[in-house]
Amino acid sequence: MVKLGEPLPPHEVQHVRSVFEMLLNQSAQDGNMKKRDDIAKRLEELYGKLSEGHMKTAASQKVVQLVQAVEQGDMASAGKIQMELCTMDWDVNKGWLMGVKRLLPTR
Repeated sequence: MVKLGEPLPPHEVQHVRSVFEMLLNQSAQDGNMKKRDDIAKRLEELYGKLSEGHMKTAASQKVVQLVQAVEQGDMASAGKIQMELCTMDWDVNKGWLMGVKRLLPTR
């Protein structure tokens, strides 16, 4: 895989992982384990790309912004950032982007 940007430091990747794991655990409360497992698999792709620099730096920074919005409970901004991410390099990021989209609570 081609290196597209700077890898995120391990502590930032762990931070992204912990916030998405929290959302994943909340989404699992509906009992749909197949959906949860699919999202978890897609998120693993994201964590790998973030830690290895297989994503443009602008996109990885957007992921960090999205996580910050989720932490602040600002799901409107998180949804907006997720939509912006869909316009950036969709072809290489569509797998994990679909997982993130399904993870964010719909308003």
